[in-house]
Amino acid sequence: MKVRRLGAGSWVVAGALLVAALAPACSDGEGLLADPLPCSSPTPFPPQQRRDPQGEFRYRMTVISGVDRLSELVNQFRVRWPDGKFSRDSAFRTEFARYADESTCLATGLRNLNPPLPRYETFDVAFDAAATVMMKTISDGREAIKSRNVSDYRDWNGAIDGRLSEVRQTFQLLPR
Repeated sequence: MKVRRLGAGSWVVAGALLVAALAPACSDGEGLLADPLPCSSPTPFPPQQRRDPQGEFRYRMTVISGVDRLSELVNQFRVRWPDGKFSRDSAFRTEFARYADESTCLATGLRNLNPPLPRYETFDVAFDAAATVMMKTISDGREAIKSRNVSDYRDWNGAIDGRLSEVRQTFQLLPR
């Protein structure tokens, strides 16, 4: 049997697949903002390799790719509803529910990742705190849509980019 070694590019792909696996099937969006469905269990990291015995590279790439995906999710929602205004259209509520569920599940999965080494503890604490604040903002947006509160929706729309920025700022604490 021939064993194939994965290069750095393959770990990036594996990390992206892990990020995608952290949030599938969180909601079908049909509940029109009923309580969010529970998240599926995250897929474990790919197996360790000699070049990354502690899993540092995989951990870093999973976190970075996950935050990129969180940005993509909000941008995809905004592309569909570009004016930034609240809509009475039921599709708006359904799509926001999908965005909120997938984002919350992904952020929860990222927040629950265990750092590979003790030297990541400062980053992990800061990242978890920033992710928790972002998840609260997403939850506030969900409640605004559910209650059809236009002012609270505007607050969410104005705050979510700042929350994503706060999460990204924690990357400065990643050990070199």
